[in-house]
Amino acid sequence: MDSFFDHQFLSETRKIVAIDEAGRGPLAGPVCSCCVFLEKEEEDLLLSELPFLDDSKKTSREKRKRIVRWTLDHRIPFAIGMADVEEIDCENILRATEKSMERAVAKLGLPFSLALVDGAHLRLNFPHRLVPKGDAVSVRIALASNLAKHYRDSLMESYDTQYPRYGFAEHKGYGTLKHRKAIREYGASPFHRLTFAPLCRETDLATLWAWVAGGEISSHRYEIILKKRG
Repeated sequence: MDSFFDHQFLSETRKIVAIDEAGRGPLAGPVCSCCVFLEKEEEDLLLSELPFLDDSKKTSREKRKRIVRWTLDHRIPFAIGMADVEEIDCENILRATEKSMERAVAKLGLPFSLALVDGAHLRLNFPHRLVPKGDAVSVRIALASNLAKHYRDSLMESYDTQYPRYGFAEHKGYGTLKHRKAIREYGASPFHRLTFAPLCRETDLATLWAWVAGGEISSHRYEIILKKRG
């Protein structure tokens, strides 16, 4: 990866942040976004020391850990924003993704002129440029991509102890054959995205109501799931 794409914008302003998310596609767990600020001098150092930087989906776990360590060691400003399964079910995954990005920006707390954002069809309340597949062309978005994925993967591994039947530490909530088999065997959990197909119709109403009574899901989420079932 080279720095050509980012430099088109750096020539206009140095106050650029980059944002990417991890977790739009899984059947369980939150969506997490990262907002990162990288100076030009730090960018040169990053590319020289970690030339393998790329889209996080193309980066091994060990390389992602090196990217995270480099970011922490060099005190690169970044922040993580998250939207949980309640928001995903009640508002839809697109709006939940937007909220996670807005939270990451707010948490970073740095003034900027433009955010380079991986994705399309997003409506965000700050100055931005949407870059479809941006993690393959932008150094800064690629960095945000790896940080977001590392954070979410670590989170899913921690949830594995709470929901050990599903194997979240292995598949991170994505719809693998093993994950789908576990759902068929044990049913879904409140940690799953219950408006997503096929979970929406596979979870029986008695179980859903028991979760409401036990405070594991909200009554509003329950109503949204019922509406989705039709």
